[in-house]
Amino acid sequence: MTNPADTPEVHVDMAVQGIIVDIHRLTDLTRQWPHIVLDHLQAIKRGRDSLALLATHLETQREEHQQVDEPVDFLGAG
Repeated sequence: MTNPADTPEVHVDMAVQGIIVDIHRLTDLTRQWPHIVLDHLQAIKRGRDSLALLATHLETQREEHQQVDEPVDFLGAG
């Protein structure tokens, strides 16, 4: 029997929760030592850009799959 918690949704949720925890940690560090965090701002921006690129890629794939999965109206064709 498979683990019901072992689904793609659970894995994505766990990954997102990890990102949220890291964002909170960075926010706290920025309050305490802003100059240290600012030294790494480009890496933070690259991480954000990577997430945005991944989301865009997945949205494109979803749209492609939705177009393939759309029912064909044979009665209206022709």
